[in-house]
Amino acid sequence: MATKAKAKTTKPKTVSDRGSGVSASKNVVDGPKKKKNYDTFKKFIQDLLKKQRGGGISGGALDVTDRYVKIILEMIIRNADLLLARSKKKTLSEKEIESAVR
Repeated sequence: MATKAKAKTTKPKTVSDRGSGVSASKNVVDGPKKKKNYDTFKKFIQDLLKKQRGGGISGGALDVTDRYVKIILEMIIRNADLLLARSKKKTLSEKEIESAVR
């Protein structure tokens, strides 16, 4: 009597298999990546000051500087939007931003 050979099955690799030197399979699904929250410019202000001055800034001064940057950007956006409406365009270009900054 002939016996059927069992088909060799392989299980999909899981996260725990990563540590054994085996590369992870495409079957492993990582969770959704979180988008970074850029509501403040504090991190960028601190990095810039560290590069320029080599030092940091106090928390209160950082808050004031962050608010100032937000106000200036809102003014630029508002002026660029007005220029866009006057020219009856739908696409904001470098030219409108440059004119709004002036």
